[in-house]
Amino acid sequence: MAGMAETGLTRFPVVRREDPRHLEGMVSLTDALKARARILDAERRRERFLSLRLAFPRYRAVAPKSARDLPRAASTEDPAERRAADD
Repeated sequence: MAGMAETGLTRFPVVRREDPRHLEGMVSLTDALKARARILDAERRRERFLSLRLAFPRYRAVAPKSARDLPRAASTEDPAERRAADD
């Protein structure tokens, strides 16, 4: 984009390094700006995610190790049966 700004041109040829005479295509200022906009959007999303993790560090989603680690809901089963199942 610096070359475009210096020369005032809005389109540049894309050539191979090994053979600069072989034209691969053209890149325009619009193409470069669209690519930059995608990069900025991705950076914003990462920053938003990181700021949420920094603001709420203890609320990270971690899967329980086993069903035993899950909180128990109030149930009608006999407490003796529950103790037997835990052992």
